[in-house]
Amino acid sequence: MKLSDRKQKILQAVIDDYVADASPISSKHLQESVFPDLSSATIRNELMALEEMGYLLQPHTSAGRIPSLKAYEYYVDSLMSASPLTVEEIAKIENYFTNQISGIDEIVKKTAKLISDITNYTSVVVVDNLRDVIIEKIKLVPLGKKSALLVIVTGSGVIKDSILEFKNAYSDDYFKASTDLLNRMYIGKTLADIDLCSHTIDCEIEQYLSILQVVIDAIKRHTVDLSKRNIALEGQSKIFDHPEYRDVDKVREFMSLVSHKENIYPHLKSDNIQVSINVSNTDDKASSVSIVSASYRVTGKNIGNVGVIGPTRMDYSKVVSVLEHVGRVLDKIAFERIDDDEKC
Repeated sequence: MKLSDRKQKILQAVIDDYVADASPISSKHLQESVFPDLSSATIRNELMALEEMGYLLQPHTSAGRIPSLKAYEYYVDSLMSASPLTVEEIAKIENYFTNQISGIDEIVKKTAKLISDITNYTSVVVVDNLRDVIIEKIKLVPLGKKSALLVIVTGSGVIKDSILEFKNAYSDDYFKASTDLLNRMYIGKTLADIDLCSHTIDCEIEQYLSILQVVIDAIKRHTVDLSKRNIALEGQSKIFDHPEYRDVDKVREFMSLVSHKENIYPHLKSDNIQVSINVSNTDDKASSVSIVSASYRVTGKNIGNVGVIGPTRMDYSKVVSVLEHVGRVLDKIAFERIDDDEKC
């Protein structure tokens, strides 16, 4: 049944005053405070009619009236209008979330508290379908060698950040590489997909491990090769150009020396120019073998030696000059290659 305008105004006044004071509302109060143009008798008749219609209740015979559930339903459906906020309330809401908020958990708590503080009622905030939001970014921010801040950003904003603790220590580069991997795996996925994608990241890691294992095996083989002393000989036949080695026995001595490379190595260990005379330990000094050696360096570090094997009467001055220059060129080439790699 539709209420008349006067009945609507009286019912709204009863509800507003009762909400404010929680005390039964009398006809006298309404006549003095709200409807001075109406007589008390008219207001009493309207109150009685509203009571008969089920909108008002009278707790006691001599008491005023209070709204019924039917009155509140009608109020919400037909009488209620938005109540403007105060300047203070508006400022409080606008400033409340300006501080750093770590994640959805804190947003929920802060929102509930703000609503409760302003309304002075118990508040509740429910977040639905959070698992369906899309992941936009995952970031690990190192806080130390064994801890990092995890930040997950979705289409709904920052939904989570938390501090993670690790048993092992990791470098910043390792955290960055992990962040890159996580983003490659999960950007565009939902939070619910994380469980479903766990096998995918396992496969990704397994692929990396497979590649790394092959690389590691190759490095190990290469390391084993490098750990073996590598002595390269070139131009053995040139010894025959020198008259001292026209004798078969002398040639045999020379070939025996160069065939057993471990006998040569002790004469190639100096950090500077070294001249070793009569390394073949022959009795014939005129036809003995000498070795001139020099170290070569890369960025100042000695990584090997070069040498010349020849008759005792070799041109030592020329050989030394050649070895020194070759050493400088080797160092320069190696340095330039390292510099180019760093630029790339």
